Amino acid sequence: MARALLALVALCALGAAATAQKVSTDRLVAAVQKANLHAINQELMAKGIDVNTPDSSRRLPLVEAVRTRDPRVVLALLEHGALAKAVDPASGSTPLALALQANSLPIARALLAHGADPAAKDRSGIPARSAAVSSGASELLSLYDAKGAMGFEAAPGAWLKADKKGETYYWNPSTGESRWTAPPSCAWQRVTVQGHPVSYINTLTGQKLTSVPPALAWARVTAADGTELWLNWAARVSSATTPAELPAELAAELARTANARWYNAATGEFAYTDPKYSTAWRELADEVTGAPYFFNVETGETVWTAPEELAWTAMTDADGASFFHNTKTGAVAWTAPADSPLAFVRDLDCRLYTLVDLGAGCPPDAATAQALCERGGLELAPWDADVSHDALRILCDPRNMSCWASGPAPPGLCPLLTEDGDVAFRDCNQTSRFVCRTKEPLCSSRPPPPPPCNPYRTKYETLSLQHAASDCHALLALCRGNSFTCWARADAEGKGPDAATGQCPLMTATGEVVTQSCAGATRWVCRTKGDCSAGSPRPKHLYRLFRGTHAPPPRRLLPPPRKSSGSDKTFPL
Repeated sequence: MARALLALVALCALGAAATAQKVSTDRLVAAVQKANLHAINQELMAKGIDVNTPDSSRRLPLVEAVRTRDPRVVLALLEHGALAKAVDPASGSTPLALALQANSLPIARALLAHGADPAAKDRSGIPARSAAVSSGASELLSLYDAKGAMGFEAAPGAWLKADKKGETYYWNPSTGESRWTAPPSCAWQRVTVQGHPVSYINTLTGQKLTSVPPALAWARVTAADGTELWLNWAARVSSATTPAELPAELAAELARTANARWYNAATGEFAYTDPKYSTAWRELADEVTGAPYFFNVETGETVWTAPEELAWTAMTDADGASFFHNTKTGAVAWTAPADSPLAFVRDLDCRLYTLVDLGAGCPPDAATAQALCERGGLELAPWDADVSHDALRILCDPRNMSCWASGPAPPGLCPLLTEDGDVAFRDCNQTSRFVCRTKEPLCSSRPPPPPPCNPYRTKYETLSLQHAASDCHALLALCRGNSFTCWARADAEGKGPDAATGQCPLMTATGEVVTQSCAGATRWVCRTKGDCSAGSPRPKHLYRLFRGTHAPPPRRLLPPPRKSSGSDKTFPL
């Protein structure tokens, strides 16, 4: 009994010690209520501070920040890890409900962007969305209903990564924002199972998708002039540097598979994602028996036999003509189904590659495989061409199949892609499956090149972007709008630098155009020579305010970012 009592006393002592070590948020809440950003910053830097801990009066810092109606205060807490989905223990209200009730739309937008839930209810059972009092608030909620928190993310490529004394921070050139923690668009992670993508999770907002979000829709491509670029195929913007949205492991994987694009001959569309992920089904292996099974990433269903979408197989008839048979439904077709991953066209040569499996016990030798391809007006896919070799590996390797190929080989031997994806030279009389490809390209045009004008990535650092009707409007918006003086070039009448007097045209901070000594130092505006409007009559040029060679450091409202243990994480199901 005495021992039990001593143990209980010790346990209580430990609990009291833990409570004593917990940092109070009383001073943080007080600073928030006064909207004192400097004091807020000092409190957030306190060791052991938890921004999601209520103060001694059970008031939540984020709720008090919303009550100030100051978006800067709210963003400071959100960037430090405040949970937008939190419920105030004192009032039972949610931050979003308070923001909507006060019609503080910038704050409501920031909360939705960081994962606030409009369906969250207060103590009375009333959802936050019921507090909307304006058409602007209703528009925000409609956007959330359509896209979730993702609807409020910055466009792909908008955020850049920069470094200050070894610390990484994020910077948005188009808005001038900077922050130490990842913004929502840079918080997406790919979830994989046995190497296959099954979902995508935003670690900041909690949003989950089964398809690639725009923030991760990047591909490594080569432009017509040989320049290596990153192309976001969802937003149609390009980048010369690794996008800030990509986790390190995913960026490395995409770099290894540069120029991996496919053409769908049935639909006429181009795709940058592997055709084997064109359906919701993933082929996995049982961890105990190794037997294959199929998992649907959208419904969570699992089956042992191939579902209808994956049950198509390529075959040849007695005359050598190729056709497709669905082993589940019994359906047959002369052309590959548009949504089937079995047959696809690699964009680099725009040919159709088809894995031919004649069934167990019936695979041909190398000469017969080549003859069967020829009878169908096709050719045996070569192993010594990079694109064709990739197609062989993509079609045969995941199915643990060995496949005949054409190409150079030692005398008396024939090239065979093994089940491990390697090229070996084997006896031509042994039997195996094979891959045929069209002799000529199927598509007449290549996918459009990356956009020549990218408003987020240039050799200039962009402070602001304005769609201007004229050069004068652009200068007014970029220079006067920021209280800057800016150099300008000659006007329409030819008025420009005067060689005799050494005077150059300058727009003042108040928007007046004057002349000043060309030897002076000030900012200036550059514009593109070409048309960035993609068919639209305006704007004809992209204007960028040049303000130096480095991104500005973040405003010191927050402590340095917390160290991260990794970029691309694999989550268990």
